[in-house]
Amino acid sequence: MAVVVEFVECTSVSITYDIYGVATVTYTVVYQTDNSDDPPFIYYNPVTYGGRTYTGYVSNMNLNKIPETENWFECQVTLTTTTESAPTPV
Repeated sequence: MAVVVEFVECTSVSITYDIYGVATVTYTVVYQTDNSDDPPFIYYNPVTYGGRTYTGYVSNMNLNKIPETENWFECQVTLTTTTESAPTPV
């Protein structure tokens, strides 16, 4: 099976910080496959948003078929980061 197209749904991106500075990054990857029998989990680690790169571990992931579509899926990901790099000065 091959992934035909994939993208991060931009409005799904959320970044929160706890009191210790650990960031939780949530986002949704939307993709289409050429076969819906065994869709893969698709996620990115590390991820870069707003010029910052977040690296950590996947603490939660859900895979759902998008209703009323043919072979379209969404993979909702929660990434708990242990490091964050600051943007590179321009």
